[in-house]
Amino acid sequence: MFEYPAPVHSPAFGGSPLYVMEGVANVEPALGMAHVHVFVKSCGGLRGEGVVFSTPDALPHTVAFYDGNGAGFPTAGQAATSGFGIGGLLHVPIGTMTLEARLEKDGQLVAKVPLNVREGLMTAVNLAPGPR
Repeated sequence: MFEYPAPVHSPAFGGSPLYVMEGVANVEPALGMAHVHVFVKSCGGLRGEGVVFSTPDALPHTVAFYDGNGAGFPTAGQAATSGFGIGGLLHVPIGTMTLEARLEKDGQLVAKVPLNVREGLMTAVNLAPGPR
């Protein structure tokens, strides 16, 4: 897990990676929340397709997003990770939260990860299989 500065609003294109998300995933700068960006790998080391993200700690305005074109930004209408294995959650509570990843096809839990997210930063998480 790592974090990098990502203001939730930018007045000009290119000022923030979240600027592009505003039109697709309803990024609201006034909410003062944090964001989580997730990269999924399968058991074979391939990018994880067909995974959905959620959190039991969701707020009313928490929303999942998925990247369908490999650019790292939300793709409208994308309901799960594509072959690029990228997605995340916008407007998550600041502080400790749990990220859950499930297979879209049957809801099987594939990961449950505790995170500590901070306001004004996007927390990036690499989900890959580990020892049981």
